[in-house]
Amino acid sequence: MIAFSAGGIPVRVSFWFPVMLMTMLAWGEENITLHCLAASLLHECGHFAMMLWVHDCPERVCLGVFGVRVERKRESAIGYTAQAAISFAGPLTNLLCAAVLYGLHGGGDGVWVHTALGLFNLLPIEGLDGGEGVYRLLCCFCRETTAHTVARVLSVALLLPLTSMGFYLLFQGGGNPSLLILSVYLIFLLIFKEKH
Repeated sequence: MIAFSAGGIPVRVSFWFPVMLMTMLAWGEENITLHCLAASLLHECGHFAMMLWVHDCPERVCLGVFGVRVERKRESAIGYTAQAAISFAGPLTNLLCAAVLYGLHGGGDGVWVHTALGLFNLLPIEGLDGGEGVYRLLCCFCRETTAHTVARVLSVALLLPLTSMGFYLLFQGGGNPSLLILSVYLIFLLIFKEKH
């Protein structure tokens, strides 16, 4: 792991980050790979910009196998609404970029990559920005334990049909494992979040 500071904010680069980049560039279609990298970077810039807007300086920036992640300080004093705004800022940045690209070019790979990343991260499943944002908004109206329970039930309620559809598409729809892999990833995110 490489660690350095940029503007007083610690940055950690995992060994797996350049490995992931090289793998994407070597085996992926170059145009799609570059759009994915740009969309991920702009997504995190959306979170970062909202953090600065609400005066919540990031604790660190981590570059790992799943991309770039801007981490907030746990002892932050901002309210639940501002925390929800930070969560939603990344996906909304992607959707805004998709709209701008569509307006300029009328479609293309960039529009679809930004749209897919934005909509995926808006899913109200714990571990994703949408799940975190929903949890923070629920905390505005009820206790944290109740909000956690509601967010967990909502996550499971969405993951069950997604996983079932993933199995169906794998075995009946021509053997495409994409949705099943995505569902399993989200299940592991949910389990990992519960343990931490």
